[in-house]
Amino acid sequence: MSAPRNKKAKHSPYPVNEPCPCGSALTYGRCCKRKSFKFEVDGRGNVYKKLKLNPRLKPLLEDTALRFRKMFGRQPRPSDPVVFEQHLSAEDDYWQHASTAARAAGVQEELIFAWRRSGFIVGQHSRKLMPENEYEEWTDAIDEYFALKETGADPFHVFTYLSDKEYDHYKILVQRLDHAIIALGFALTDPKRFKDSASYFRYLLIGRSLRSLRTIREMYTTRYDDDCLSIARAVYEAYLRMKLLRLHPASAERFEAMLAHKVGAYKTKVKKNGQPDYGVCIDPQNRKGIQDRDLQ
Repeated sequence: MSAPRNKKAKHSPYPVNEPCPCGSALTYGRCCKRKSFKFEVDGRGNVYKKLKLNPRLKPLLEDTALRFRKMFGRQPRPSDPVVFEQHLSAEDDYWQHASTAARAAGVQEELIFAWRRSGFIVGQHSRKLMPENEYEEWTDAIDEYFALKETGADPFHVFTYLSDKEYDHYKILVQRLDHAIIALGFALTDPKRFKDSASYFRYLLIGRSLRSLRTIREMYTTRYDDDCLSIARAVYEAYLRMKLLRLHPASAERFEAMLAHKVGAYKTKVKKNGQPDYGVCIDPQNRKGIQDRDLQ
């Protein structure tokens, strides 16, 4: 249709003998005029869809208006969006949470697919509020779902950058990430029970890897991000350091030196040319040099 409706502009009923705005090729009188909404037109020829809001929406709209006033210090204007907080979540994040909620509620997969493809949720009551072109778009999405299903592919791969085969590998990867996260969770131990520094640093590295894998899983579930690669490298480095601590518990001394260096308790060694040697830090008490690169 058109821009946000201006309350000051005069609107009149859409002519019944004109082509229906829904694009059905029928006149408005023989098409959408029989629906539970009305088309109107203003003096500039802009067409608007007018419908009654469900009473259950009233408290939600009042709450939204209250949050708007708190944020902007004024009443919402006709040109302001009703839902003004949509940028707090990315579109992929929204669909991930919406799909999870729909499946938990027992909604059929083809309806979830059509909802995402067309943007419409169609039921017994909403059907009467839809122009024919919108309903046709929704039914086409249903047909697309079953056509993709017949090929043996997961229809939801069309919402990603992946092919159908790549999407199957992706789902297996997420499953394996789940297994790795659960296994790392079992490996965690109450730090109060640790008797040596090596065990404590292994605990810290396991916790770091666990959080990193959760981040990677969230990225894969909602969107692919190049940061997954750098995070995966950090997990691998944590694995190497845990292996070092297991084979050589005395290496914990170097981890302690590295932490002390990061908080400023240990100073960086200075080269003969006056430049800092970032590979070695100095214990200020005994002037002993500890090499960070030994941790690799």
